[in-house]
Amino acid sequence: MSVINDRAPVTVIGLGPMGRAMAAALMRAGHPVTVWNRTPGRADSLVAQGATRAASPAAAVAGSDLIVLSLTDYPAMHDILGPIVSLLAGKSW
Repeated sequence: MSVINDRAPVTVIGLGPMGRAMAAALMRAGHPVTVWNRTPGRADSLVAQGATRAASPAAAVAGSDLIVLSLTDYPAMHDILGPIVSLLAGKSW
């Protein structure tokens, strides 16, 4: 018998201590989680636990309709999401 996961997929962008903690908590709750960080190695432990590592911010945003941002400031958000702002249409973030 197969079980279908009914938990909504979530993307977490920004994997400092808070971002990693949120991603881990979402995975423990059964959500499929996609992660991205400017420093890719910050995702290693989450990927080992089952998260999907996105290769780019665009790929991360494509991973789900719900995007959680855990970034240091607004300039960081603009740097990361500015070039892909059109991909955010219809997403919750």
